[in-house]
Amino acid sequence: DQFSKFDARKSEAELRNDAEFINQVNNIVGGLDSILNNLDKPGQLQAALERLADYHLDHKPRIGLEFFGPLQKYIHLYIESALNVAVGSEESRAWTDLLTALNKVIRDHAIDRLGLSDNDREAIDSSWKKLRSGAGGRRNAGIKLVQWMLRTIPNMRDRFNKFDAKQSDAALQRDPEFLAQVDRILGGVESLVNNVDDPVALKAAIDRLADAHLSFDPRVGLDYFGPLQTYIHDYIEEALGVGADSDEAKGWTDLFAAFNKVLKERTVLKIVSDNERAALRSSWDSLKSAAGGTQEAGVRLVLWMLQNVPNMRERFNKFNALQGDDALRADAEFVKQVERIAGGLESLINNVDNQGKLQAAIDRLVNAHLNFRPSVGLEYFQPLQENIYKYLESALIVAADSNEAKAWTHLLSAFNTVLREHSLEKIGLSDVDRKALESSWKKLTDAAGGSENAGTNLVFWLLDNVPNMRDRFTKFNAHQSNAALQDDDEFRNQVRAITRGIESFVNNVNNPAALQSSIENLVDAHLNFQPSIGLSYFGSVQQYIHLYIAKALGVASNSDEAKSWTNLFAAFNKVLKEHSLEKIGISDSDKRALVSSWKKLTAGGRQNFGVDLVLWMFNNVPNMREQFTKFDAKQSDADLRRDPNFLKQVNNIINGVGDLVDSVNDPGKLQANLERLTDVHLHFLPSVGPEFFGPLQKNIHTFIEQALGVGADSDEPKAWTDLIGAFNKVLNDHAIQHIGLSETDRRALDSSWKRLTAGENGVQKAGVNLVLWFFNNIPNMRERFTKFDANQADD
Repeated sequence: DQFSKFDARKSEAELRNDAEFINQVNNIVGGLDSILNNLDKPGQLQAALERLADYHLDHKPRIGLEFFGPLQKYIHLYIESALNVAVGSEESRAWTDLLTALNKVIRDHAIDRLGLSDNDREAIDSSWKKLRSGAGGRRNAGIKLVQWMLRTIPNMRDRFNKFDAKQSDAALQRDPEFLAQVDRILGGVESLVNNVDDPVALKAAIDRLADAHLSFDPRVGLDYFGPLQTYIHDYIEEALGVGADSDEAKGWTDLFAAFNKVLKERTVLKIVSDNERAALRSSWDSLKSAAGGTQEAGVRLVLWMLQNVPNMRERFNKFNALQGDDALRADAEFVKQVERIAGGLESLINNVDNQGKLQAAIDRLVNAHLNFRPSVGLEYFQPLQENIYKYLESALIVAADSNEAKAWTHLLSAFNTVLREHSLEKIGLSDVDRKALESSWKKLTDAAGGSENAGTNLVFWLLDNVPNMRDRFTKFNAHQSNAALQDDDEFRNQVRAITRGIESFVNNVNNPAALQSSIENLVDAHLNFQPSIGLSYFGSVQQYIHLYIAKALGVASNSDEAKSWTNLFAAFNKVLKEHSLEKIGISDSDKRALVSSWKKLTAGGRQNFGVDLVLWMFNNVPNMREQFTKFDAKQSDADLRRDPNFLKQVNNIINGVGDLVDSVNDPGKLQANLERLTDVHLHFLPSVGPEFFGPLQKNIHTFIEQALGVGADSDEPKAWTDLIGAFNKVLNDHAIQHIGLSETDRRALDSSWKRLTAGENGVQKAGVNLVLWFFNNIPNMRERFTKFDANQADD
């Protein structure tokens, strides 16, 4: 059953003619040769045994002692028969001993694979003996454990229907169904504890226990055993009176980590039944046959997805997904996307019978989607899972409850199970973090008398602790006293906005799709402010938020509550960093090219390079020479090179450029440097703005091409163009801010002018009306005009 590349149930004659069987034989013989050729070289022999052990244990599904144990037991029979030697001969004993040596390594490595150290195994065994040796013995130890689980594991009480799990502890202890459940749980726990030193038996026990829980309806999976792994140390510490860093606490955490690793792998196969796996393969074949091939089957499926998965069309940026179906079919980029989607789908369908390969295919696809920018998560795949049966109904003319429809639904359920776990891992919030965030926000709001008051307290603290935060607000005076701020309507509006953002996180900590969406929406909102609010502010929030939580809740600064808020803002800042780089417009290849080209450009000294650059700018940026008042910029190049004031200006310019290049790999510093340089130029008298840096962005590529001797299509000219482009984005934002017009102002001016000038000869009529209004409302304005009589009547 272990072989998937050939049918191992064929006759021996057929197997001898099967190319894949022969390949496998050669692999096995190669493994034996690697051992036998090193029998006199202990170091190389050990390395060969370890390589062979690791190869088989890493195979999916794993090949361990359950196969090599019987081989060790019976190999002597093959040797005695093949060589015609006696039972107990040197040859038969030698092969038995060889496989004994291999199995010793496999055993050690198998235990390592499960993640249980020698200390773990000893601590698990001894601590269980202590737990069951107390008053009431084994049964009482089980009751205490299960009642702790009911209090600690989210929603666990709702899983039981044979007894009322919401009774008091005393009532539960008298309930025969509860006690029967305790015995079943005890049996499962002891099947693990009693086999910690036997990797084959332990793996088999884990497999059985995982399958049993996954077979319940509804399934009991990682949503229960994940928190159990997270919190079990609390129970062990309390029950045994040991510390958080004790061997006992660590051992039980590692035991459930080993269980959950297998549970995750087996979850996938259990979701899709045997009948459904066959239905998946046959239905995909039918879809391809009806469409005339894989590509057209993929096109039909993707077109349906665009119609039925909310907001899916907006995710694509390499083609216009809002086109009609016919235009999409003719779009080469759309066809490429279809091929990728169909390829991913086939990687699942082709491996539904192989647990390891299916798990690996799901993991690859999950990670690919989560690493898109922006990520593609459960907000897309959950609706796809819920609606895919409709596609099967229409495409194959089958019922909603057919094996085909259920198979596709369950395949996506398996995919989404892994997607949810990986989404939470990617966001970076543990089970402990999520529980602590929910409970601490409730405490903060209860203590403050509501969420808005809790938000006000937080914002006051932010204003006092985040550098320059008060200066960011333009709709109210953030430098007022706290009492005055509380009476300011605009301040209260800002508090409500911040509080809504916080609650969109806390309320969704157990919903990775909604949490990711909330984080991305809030990140983009702050980056779209003018000027933007980035890591220079939220980095400080992440750095200091634990101090606020500690003070507000009266807990230690390293408590679960304090750490959970630090980790929440770390998750936020991780996305903020990614989106900042996208908004700035500097790609990974740009960053590499900027750093490497800067080294080449400044190899002869920064000032020498700076002089060359500024002289080139004088000749290529219109009117730039007129901007300088501290030296004569119209001197000859030779004279300028000797002018100390010119050289001082060169150093200022080149230091600014160097600051940008040095920070390209740190979006927070890069954003801060861009904003600082922008503000410096806008505050010059006269200001230096887009009228100078626009032409610089347009022409900088020619300087870089000449200075480095590279082509126009190389990475370096593009990188420098993008760097100046990033500067100009910030410059434009700040220039508008510097002028004093908000985004609302600009929208209102644009729309109102269109309304004022609507109709035939609209601009002239609007102008006449405006000037006549001036005459009647601005004192003495009529007297200013000499070329006509402004004192005439309006007509």
